[in-house]
Amino acid sequence: MSDTEKKRSVFESRQMNLDNLKSLAQALVLDVNSDNNIEKATLWVAPKADIVEALHLSDPEAKKVPSPGLELAASFASGTDSESVAARYAAQLMLKSRRLSQIWAQSWLEGEYLEEAQRLGQLSQQDIDQLDKARNKVLRQLFFTAMDEPDDYHINIPLNSGGNENADFKLLEILAQSESERAENPKQITSKARTGDSACNTLFALSQLLQSQDVVFAPLRSILSRVILPLFPAWAMVRFSLLISGQVFLTKDSGNSYMRLIEPVLSSYDVCVNYAFTEMDWYGQLGCIMIETPNPGLKFQKPGYYQTTGVYPPRPLPSDPTTTPKKIFLWATAEDEHATDHKFPFYPPRDGSGKFVSNYVDFISPPYPYLPVSSC
Repeated sequence: MSDTEKKRSVFESRQMNLDNLKSLAQALVLDVNSDNNIEKATLWVAPKADIVEALHLSDPEAKKVPSPGLELAASFASGTDSESVAARYAAQLMLKSRRLSQIWAQSWLEGEYLEEAQRLGQLSQQDIDQLDKARNKVLRQLFFTAMDEPDDYHINIPLNSGGNENADFKLLEILAQSESERAENPKQITSKARTGDSACNTLFALSQLLQSQDVVFAPLRSILSRVILPLFPAWAMVRFSLLISGQVFLTKDSGNSYMRLIEPVLSSYDVCVNYAFTEMDWYGQLGCIMIETPNPGLKFQKPGYYQTTGVYPPRPLPSDPTTTPKKIFLWATAEDEHATDHKFPFYPPRDGSGKFVSNYVDFISPPYPYLPVSSC
């Protein structure tokens, strides 16, 4: 019996539920204290149904796991002609770029910065009341810890092996490469995996399995479009990727409820397959710099296709005369729809019937210098 036949036999004898495996999703769950400081970031990997149930997500919220990404207004460029289809595709990318830039700006508007801005007369109390200061503080911490591994893991990968967790892990080890082969790249393995933490070891074994060349495992590779795993480039910034795809949740009421930190911007497919966020630039202003990373000669090309650098430059002082708190505020809170009291809209005006007057979009990047922009 060939190795492939043996492994297929293991699949059949264990009755592995492919649908459960292919429905895996992931989320980052944050425990924060009363001062809105992050105390623990736990990575959850489980079938979507389990995550939805554990996070008590309503049906609309459940549809965002995995992330579908930010969507355009349904009536914008809604025609079926080729011009409208092309405009809608391009506009969606531009709206995602705009939203990422606004999230960067929002994360600056928190804590002592706001207090000083108000003291200097740059922001009014009415301005500050429009902000979610607690959320912005957590956002800023996530940017600073973008390249940190999760603090803990909650892994539930159902393999239908009689409910025995050890048996589940054994099965993954049978299907994955040997321990000696893993040891060839120890720096790519998390510290918890090296010390034998079962949860992270399970993720590592699944990561090895999905890189196997055996065709029997090919159906499982759809997992890679939903979940970022160790040994893949995007693992370097898994916290950041889950943030911008809207898969970060705050623990509320001692775990009785959860709140999504920000709405999805990039889709899970974006952050798992298209982009691999691998590092953070702390001094640049051009956000999400992408480098094409083809893998010539390899039988298996690891996602994502573009190695991508996030950007989080130093926050200007409230007294900075160029990038003032008011300018940051106006961009961070800019509405997408065009209105007389809205600065920097994205969409064109609507006519009397509620239809957009054109397919041309307005503000994609901030109208002020230094504020981070994005090309995603």
